[in-house]
Order: sequence, then C-alpha cells, then structure tokens
Amino acid sequence: MKFKEFRFYFLIVVGIGISIYALYVFFASSLFSIIATTANEIYAPKISTILGSLNNNGYNTNLSIDNINFKVKIVTTLKDQQKGLMNVTSLPSNEGMLFSYSSSGNNSFWMKDTLIPLDMIFMSQNKQILYIQKDALPCNTDPCQIYSIPEPSQYVLEINGGLSNKYNFKVGDIVKF
Repeated sequence: MKFKEFRFYFLIVVGIGISIYALYVFFASSLFSIIATTANEIYAPKISTILGSLNNNGYNTNLSIDNINFKVKIVTTLKDQQKGLMNVTSLPSNEGMLFSYSSSGNNSFWMKDTLIPLDMIFMSQNKQILYIQKDALPCNTDPCQIYSIPEPSQYVLEINGGLSNKYNFKVGDIVKF
C-alpha cells in the first residue's frame, strides 16, 4: 500500500471515528436530558398547581379546611420531601407542610427522626380528604411504621397531631388552596 492510499484510508477511519464519537455525545446528552426530565416529573412536586408565592417567612401558600386556615410550606424537591418535618421541635398550630405530587399515586410516609406527633391528611387530585392518619407518633429507631393508604393521593398535608380531632376534619371534606 502506498503512502497516499494509507493516508487516505487513515483519514477516512479517523473521520468515521470522530463522527461516531460526536453521535455518541449527542445521543448520550439527549438521553440524560430525557431521563432527568422524566425523573423530575415523577419525583418533584407540581408547584404550578399551588396558588400563592413564597413570602418572607418561608411559607408558600395558605389553605383552609372547614374555614380553619393554615400557612403551609410546600416542599419543592425530593430531598425536602424525604426530610419533611424531621428534627422540627415544634410547629405552630396554624402551620403545616404540604406535599404536592405531579400526579396521584400511592404515597408513603414515616416518622423517622420526627420529634412531634403529626396528623397526615391524604387528599385526592380534587383536594378531597381521602384519609386522615391521626397522631402519628415520632420514631427514633428503625424500623419505623410506614403510613400509606390503598388509594392514590396527590396531596398530603402534615399538621400538628390532634388538630384533625380538635377541628373535626373528616373524610370527604374539601381542602381549599
């Protein structure tokens, strides 16, 4: 093989290699973007469905159940959802945390490292109360009890334990926010 032929074939092979590498980088970054978008849609809360905006004290919106008003913080990341109210030593009686998901699903909660009893109010996509877990107790050692319901929920509100009884919240009530 002559040097000119070798150089010609060498340049073709290098060109093909560079083209394959460019396609790999393009498709790999596109695939990563699709996976990240899908994971965000699955795990991140759907904030666009919540009214209100972040104000100075960190609460995103107000909600009411039977004319009882709460200032609630909406968790915005998977990390915040996993942390929830862990290590919170007290919660004012008119405050809570709202978990909002992009679609209805079987949402499970536990009280790992949560220091105060909580009521967990599971709601449908129509914001109707499906179930109330009353007075879920703190858990400091594994295994912790898992709280979930058999039907899909899209929202879960955590408030101080005992408030659901105090205000007589019940299944079927509509939560306004």
